[in-house]
Amino acid sequence: MDQPADTNAAIWQSKQTAQTWAAEAAARERNHAAQWQFMADLLPFGEQDAFTFADLGAGTGNLSRAILSRSTCRRANGPRRFRPGSMRS
Repeated sequence: MDQPADTNAAIWQSKQTAQTWAAEAAARERNHAAQWQFMADLLPFGEQDAFTFADLGAGTGNLSRAILSRSTCRRANGPRRFRPGSMRS
């Protein structure tokens, strides 16, 4: 049985598509900042509790930045090796 061609790969090989996506990245991050912060605020840690979390490297790092913006987070372990203050916008 024939498989359909992967058109997604062709889309990302387009220089214009990649440039447009990159140019709009900052706006997307701003539009979702409140959502990332809300998820970080849902973590079950008090304001004075120190904690470390694991970043699995499955996204853009926006949620990790929101978590690290909490003053109590000590470190994020994962492929990016985040540290508090290192990824703040």
